[in-house]
Amino acid sequence: MTGDKPKDWVNWLTHAEYWYNTHFHTAIGTTPYEVDYGQSPKDTVNYSKGASKVDMVDRSLAAREEALSMLKFHLRRAQDRMKHYADLHRTERQFAVGDWVYVKLQPYRQVTLWVFHVSQLKLHKGQTPTKVGDIPVTNQEGLLIAEPHKVLARCLMKKGNAASVAVLVQWKGESEEDATWEPIDDIQLHFPDFNLL
Repeated sequence: MTGDKPKDWVNWLTHAEYWYNTHFHTAIGTTPYEVDYGQSPKDTVNYSKGASKVDMVDRSLAAREEALSMLKFHLRRAQDRMKHYADLHRTERQFAVGDWVYVKLQPYRQVTLWVFHVSQLKLHKGQTPTKVGDIPVTNQEGLLIAEPHKVLARCLMKKGNAASVAVLVQWKGESEEDATWEPIDDIQLHFPDFNLL
C-alpha cells in the first residue's frame, strides 16, 4: 500500500482500520467490530464511477473505491505470506493405534506426562524396538518432576535476529546421553536457584 502511493498512505489509514476491524478473525471467532459494538458492521456500498452527478463527489468516492481495493489486495497478500511462512514449520503427523513413537519430553515446560502436543512425537521406523525408554518420574498427580542436575556444555545459537546462549543440561535422574540443549534464558526463568556455572 505505501509502496504504490507513498504520499497518500496516511489518507487510507481509516479505511485500512475499518477493513481490518470488519473482517472475521479466527482467533476470536468474530470480527473486532462485533466485539466492540455487539452487532455486525454495515456493509459499505460499492461505488461505480460516474454514479454521482457531482464531479467532486464522484472523484472522491471513486478514489475511495480504488484505495479500498488496493488495501484489500495488500492485506490479503500479507496474510497469505504470513500463512506461508507459518506453514513452513508445520508438519502433518498421523499415527495409528499400535504405532511406536518417540516422545520428546521437556520436563520444565511440560506440566504432565500424559498430555503433550503432537509435534513432540516422532514415528519409529524399522523393527519393533527391543528396549523401551524409562518413563520420567512423576508425582502422585501425574505431574512431571524435573530438575536440572548440571550443565555439560554451552554454545551460541541464533534466536530471532540475535545471538543467544544455549546450555546442554543433564537432568536429575537422567544419563548424560539424555541431556538436552535448552536456551539459558529458559533455564534461568524456570530454575532461578540453579547454578549455571
